[in-house]
Amino acid sequence: MNSQYQHLPAERIARWAFLLLIALTVVVFGAFYLIGFSRPYADDPNFTAPLLTDVLLVFVFVLLLAAVAAMGWGMVRAWRRRDRQAADNGVPAKRIAWGVAAGTGALLVVTFLLGSSTPIWVNGNEYTDVFWLKVANMFVWSSVILMIAAALAVGFYSLKIRNKNNV
Repeated sequence: MNSQYQHLPAERIARWAFLLLIALTVVVFGAFYLIGFSRPYADDPNFTAPLLTDVLLVFVFVLLLAAVAAMGWGMVRAWRRRDRQAADNGVPAKRIAWGVAAGTGALLVVTFLLGSSTPIWVNGNEYTDVFWLKVANMFVWSSVILMIAAALAVGFYSLKIRNKNNV
């Protein structure tokens, strides 16, 4: 084997994995919307039954399992390295990890408690299960808040870099 491929940098592997994930997502969602999307539902022709719904659901489920597996692997790896890396180059990695975990947990609890339990109509039927309505609302609002926080962090960091380079 060629020695140049024996040890790829993590950034390169992550970039290729990210590009592969984007390509797969575009293909699956494109096929979902372009192949048999407007097929009428057999029991009620007012609704549609897209042909590739099962493919889309399996794809999303596999992505969820991969994300949970990656998270678990990262947690186990961090747990094993916890004593050796109290502070890496002056960065308190252990405190940051615990802070992120506690903040995420608190965000999930708060958005669950504040989540709406108002019944909704799904495929002509009223859905009234309070717990699952609150869970769905929790994930939606937590995702929105975390995406806004990530965008603000990127913007703040970009401004910091720009100001540092102008000085």
